[in-house]
Amino acid sequence: MSGLIQIRRPDTPETFVLPCYHRRSPMALRLAKVLRWVLAILLLGIALWQLRATHEAAPLVDLVEYWSAAHLLVRGENPYSPPQMLAMERSAGWTRSDPLLMWNPPWALPFVLPMASLSYRTTYLLWLALNFMVVLVCANKLWVHYGGSPEKWQRAWMLALAFVPTPIVLGLGQIGPLILAGTTMFLVWRDRRPWLAGAATVLLGIKPQLLYLFWIALLVWIVQEKRWSVLGGAVVAFAVATAVALFFRPSIPADYITQFHAAHVLKNPSPNLGTLLREWIPPGSSWLQFVPTALGVAWFAWYLRRRRWEWLQGMPLLLVVSVATTSYGWVFDHVTLLPAVVREALKPSWSRAVIVVYVLVNVVLGLSITFHATGTAYAWVAPAWLGVYWMAARVRRSSS
Repeated sequence: MSGLIQIRRPDTPETFVLPCYHRRSPMALRLAKVLRWVLAILLLGIALWQLRATHEAAPLVDLVEYWSAAHLLVRGENPYSPPQMLAMERSAGWTRSDPLLMWNPPWALPFVLPMASLSYRTTYLLWLALNFMVVLVCANKLWVHYGGSPEKWQRAWMLALAFVPTPIVLGLGQIGPLILAGTTMFLVWRDRRPWLAGAATVLLGIKPQLLYLFWIALLVWIVQEKRWSVLGGAVVAFAVATAVALFFRPSIPADYITQFHAAHVLKNPSPNLGTLLREWIPPGSSWLQFVPTALGVAWFAWYLRRRRWEWLQGMPLLLVVSVATTSYGWVFDHVTLLPAVVREALKPSWSRAVIVVYVLVNVVLGLSITFHATGTAYAWVAPAWLGVYWMAARVRRSSS
């Protein structure tokens, strides 16, 4: 609820009329919070029930690689072995001749280990529920963190669910929501709980190349601000996660390195600017995959020379530039851009033109998914998000 309040300055007859917002009582706020999560759980439960009723078997999507890796690791087998992964994936119903490989580093394995005690179908349903709730919680936390009213949580959820990479990552069972959770926890905890903020970075390490500029910014910030507790939390988290993987298979680091030598990840053409460069220029020029990343690092060095690093305003820009120039990443990974979407939605930067372009990118991406576009056909998406952010920044600068 809101009203108006009149303020008269003592040195002038002018009267200023300002909006006055009346906050709900603490009991009403707590009740609203409980009701919204009850609603979310109810909607998710209905969706999962319908999925269970309409499918005899869970769809075989990217989740099968995490499920298979978890089952192999608890047996002491090699989750980075293509033949072993293929055999395990076929036990879930995989019919293709080539397996989905586990490319994530060893410290990512503990986050999928609980899948080893479940069937693939149960894993799919529970993983979908977990990712759905993670996205909603992160959207809510980001909304409040960037200055949004806690009473308008519906807008945060709408922004998250209407952002097309969100349903994509949920449907494929990918691990991007955990990376989003790591980013959100770091932003929210970096000042109040530095050890936990540092520990949360292990979730960004699940795909370290995706938000590669984060690691540079993190080191610069730790040194500048002497945030050694954040560094300590990160070191402990990475060490513990790696130790868990080593407990089940002591040779896991060597297995991981061997896979990269035997089955190079760049053979799988991800929709990135680097992939386009590598395909447009004669074969043998694999180094071109990393040209956009090198340009991103150069830009960030120039950016840091002009100003001191600050997370609240700098993180959204860092995210969109990292995703647009990463050497390896997919459209479902763009769910990690949700902090930038929420932050810009709360700023006076969404002119009619920005809104139209943002909606258009989402619509075209949704249609591309509907018509089953594949591979580098999505290479335009990450630069498009960067373009939308640049447009919004221009509007914000001109208005100020």
